[in-house]
Amino acid sequence: MAGRKLMVLGGQFGSESKGSVAAYTAMAYPFTAVVSAFPPSTGHTAYTMGGVKHVNLAIPVAAIAESVREVFVGPGAIIDPDCVIEEWTRMGGNKRLNIHENAAVVLPRHAQQEKDSGLTRVGSTAKGGAAAQIDRMMRNPDAPAIAREVLKGTSLEKYLVDRDTYNERLLDHDDVIIEAPQGMGLSMYHGFYPYTTARDSHPYAILADCGAPMSWAADIEICWVLRTYPIRVNNRDGSSGPFWKGSEEVTFDLIGQKTELTTVTQLPRRIATFSQDQVKYLVAMASNENSWAALTFCDYLESEQHVNALINTIRSCGLPVRMLGYGPLPQDYKVLA
Repeated sequence: MAGRKLMVLGGQFGSESKGSVAAYTAMAYPFTAVVSAFPPSTGHTAYTMGGVKHVNLAIPVAAIAESVREVFVGPGAIIDPDCVIEEWTRMGGNKRLNIHENAAVVLPRHAQQEKDSGLTRVGSTAKGGAAAQIDRMMRNPDAPAIAREVLKGTSLEKYLVDRDTYNERLLDHDDVIIEAPQGMGLSMYHGFYPYTTARDSHPYAILADCGAPMSWAADIEICWVLRTYPIRVNNRDGSSGPFWKGSEEVTFDLIGQKTELTTVTQLPRRIATFSQDQVKYLVAMASNENSWAALTFCDYLESEQHVNALINTIRSCGLPVRMLGYGPLPQDYKVLA
């Protein structure tokens, strides 16, 4: 496989700073393309080298890197057209955007359907992603819920590409970064069902959702982004689910940090101690020999001694740590030898 293919994927329950890691890596290495397949419940945040903040729910934030000249929104994406328009305009719209014709589209009724069904009781953000996914799965020929049909006649139609064009353009790039949504712990198949997202977040599934070829699977680098203290979304009117074995739920006050709010719902997050067992699962079930970890929120630990201890814990699971994050800005990241 020519060039470098890198997938940036959360190893816990989301909000691991995947966006910041993906953007920093894209700015540090000359990737020419970035691909994603976000649902509307995913919020990725990143800053440019000049400190400009971008919060995206549809367009991968690694697209801020100057070397990136083409952006791909894969067939597994579930897009909100208003988000695409706002984000693409804000980011300058000066690269080539490819929206796969089979991507699902969130319609105004989808969010209300999720609220009415009681999905908030299991931690759903109720942004309409699951309902849109169900509409796509139903395959109603009289009411198709995919981009090819829904985006016709809109300002986004010019970005639509058919399957063959999408594949040809993606395969034309040697250096590609895949910006994965959510976290492995939220996988509907590998997480704590029903306290999960509405689909799988295993690396194989991410490749398929992004329309990437199977030939990438063996050699792709997987960057597992791990927080020093993993979080889950707010319980709201039910439970957002358990943490992994070996974790103990704590409070932000207890670790001396300001309470975090979720990117999408702006509700207080739950937080817990690090789970070595969760990393062991990632290594055993979802990693290859090219996998490595980026440890974020290192500023939440009391000292460099504690950072080094956690690095050693992760390494003992068979996963090398190659990047440390001490904040959201590019200058807050450190690459390890």
